[in-house]
Amino acid sequence: MRRAEQLLPLLVGVIALALLGIRLGSPHLQVFDEVYYADDALDLLTHGAERELAVHPPLGKWAIAAGIRVFGFTPVGWRAGSAVAGAVAIALTWWITLRCSGSHLLASLAAVLTLTDATFFWAARLAMLDVFVALLSLVVVALLVARLRPWPTALLGGLAVGAAVACKWSAVPMALVLVVVLVVRHRRVSLVVAALAVALVAYVGSYSAWLVGGGPLGNCREVHCGSTFGSRLVALPEITARMATYDEDLKRTNVYLAGGWTWLDQGSPTDLVREQCRGQADALCAPTDRGVHEIVDRGDV
Repeated sequence: MRRAEQLLPLLVGVIALALLGIRLGSPHLQVFDEVYYADDALDLLTHGAERELAVHPPLGKWAIAAGIRVFGFTPVGWRAGSAVAGAVAIALTWWITLRCSGSHLLASLAAVLTLTDATFFWAARLAMLDVFVALLSLVVVALLVARLRPWPTALLGGLAVGAAVACKWSAVPMALVLVVVLVVRHRRVSLVVAALAVALVAYVGSYSAWLVGGGPLGNCREVHCGSTFGSRLVALPEITARMATYDEDLKRTNVYLAGGWTWLDQGSPTDLVREQCRGQADALCAPTDRGVHEIVDRGDV
């Protein structure tokens, strides 16, 4: 019975993947920021670096590239990585809730609520970076909930935090979460230093393909990177700083930006796709369709 129970998270993940995979290739076009990330992922596969300006680190785009490698540069290919990450995130949500509550009912409810949340659902079905940040953040939480020995918690937690930040800057607060828990539980500075060191190695490691000889990185038009491992490693801090500055400037100037806290009241939903159909046969419209077809990100529908 115990062995069967250990397989339950796997079953939850398989069910979630099956549901997320339904019509994964629809719409048969690049939706919202897929126009950036899918193309960047293809660049990583073919050149080892993004040829255009990259505004986020590469690890999430490598995850997207893995799907493209398997299924080709198709909608299913560039979304497959997100679907797998979303399914694993659902399984982790189930396990974390079970670990905290001891209730299979509450664990199943948490998994269902996460899967049916519209924001999570579209994030796990598009070639975007958010679902990878969510998954790796859940890995950090799972490690803390599991209450492993101090050193495995610090090292694995640092690896997960570094990988999350290597997907997107929004994961930086997870480093603070890990540090606070390590300090409160163990009161050992060495654990914090080790965790942050591993996180830094994981972040730098996400650029490995470029560092060891990948093609020119688009960001190097503003930063002198050189072509050797040493010169590129030296340039990486400036590249990272410029990416962070770009992100902060965008937050100040983007009039359409909806902050995380505003998502609670859904005051500014994101219009992912909006197409006027006049009977043409294309990715969104059937030959007889008329009117506007929309995909809107709302967490409450």
